[in-house]
Amino acid sequence: MKTVAVIGALDTKSDEFYFLKEAIEQQGVSTIIVDTGILGEPKFRPDISAAQVAAAAEADLDMMRQEQSRQKSNDVMLKGAAIVVKNLYEKGSIDGAITMGGGRGTIVGGEVMRSLPIGFPKVIVSTQATNAYAQHMFEGINDTFVVNSLVDISGVNEILKMILKKAAVTIAGLVNMETIVIEKKRPRIALSMLGITTPCVSVMQEHLERAGYETLVFHSNGLGGVSMEKLIRQGWIDGVADVTPAEITAYELGGIGSAGTERLESAALSGVPQIVVPGAMDIIDFSPPESVPEKYQNRRFIMHVSSLKVIRTSMEENIKMGKIMAEKLNQSVAPVMVVFPMKGLSANDYEGAEFYDKEADMVLLETLEANLREDIPVFCLPYHINDRIFAEKTAELVIEMMQGV
Repeated sequence: MKTVAVIGALDTKSDEFYFLKEAIEQQGVSTIIVDTGILGEPKFRPDISAAQVAAAAEADLDMMRQEQSRQKSNDVMLKGAAIVVKNLYEKGSIDGAITMGGGRGTIVGGEVMRSLPIGFPKVIVSTQATNAYAQHMFEGINDTFVVNSLVDISGVNEILKMILKKAAVTIAGLVNMETIVIEKKRPRIALSMLGITTPCVSVMQEHLERAGYETLVFHSNGLGGVSMEKLIRQGWIDGVADVTPAEITAYELGGIGSAGTERLESAALSGVPQIVVPGAMDIIDFSPPESVPEKYQNRRFIMHVSSLKVIRTSMEENIKMGKIMAEKLNQSVAPVMVVFPMKGLSANDYEGAEFYDKEADMVLLETLEANLREDIPVFCLPYHINDRIFAEKTAELVIEMMQGV
């Protein structure tokens, strides 16, 4: 019989978790209940108590209750829950994991799922699933199934029952399905892409696949960059063609789509060879449009869709971004090179287009050349990023780099 870890706060949601436990067991799957509640005792006995979870994080539950520090308690329990569930996984005691909650429960659930590997069955039932402002809670959770609870997890009403039964069937189906072994039959190349660099990446992907490489394309929307960097660090990737590192612009200059501080660093620090193209470094995205800060109000912009306002980067910002890119790439312990498209960085940036700014593009190039280590080459190709010939030549450079490793 398969076993699923069920993780959540039984102090306030005992009834809801008991219903989920029974729904899973009705599918012929046993459960291990892990309590992360801190406010009081549960209505039924868990398999791993809140005190044990706190102890895993080297804390005392009774003392936390006396201190009544919400932040400290939350930090302890999410750390402890991740440790407890990861230990259960490593001992072979569980075949899957499921969590449920609102804001706090989703944060704890996210930490648990981040500790578990790709391929291991994982489900989160969350009130935050489709909240745009809450997507950071789901960063780095790998291949976790996320289910919108529709209603708050407060009382076992008929709608929540329906959702929990679906979640139970999902986790039971995942743990009972035939184990999927991810075989590595070819060297893997990671590529980053946005819609405005898609023509380039699509041609590169075709070229690399024909040359015998497996390609993994990541959407440079924030979550995609986080996933790519994580897979690089975990050893899934053999080479990188970072055609669209624009997520670092989002992090440094504002807007949506940031992938955090580690963007453009994992390959460098992990010894993975990489080629970097400054694709889409001409844009800063804001959604909704009214979120654009005052300092950008008089800047050139386009409306990508009605809910997304795109600002053109300036010369001063490109100097800043060039220095940051160089600083990150200078950490590289494996082969690295920059390929620069001289006729534009995105579908918005070509002669005659809304964002065409030769001077701003060239200052980015000059800053990179001035700040990169002397042994990191910069190839300037006289094409637009989305010209087929640019993509083919860049793909050939990737192949040469990989063959030389």
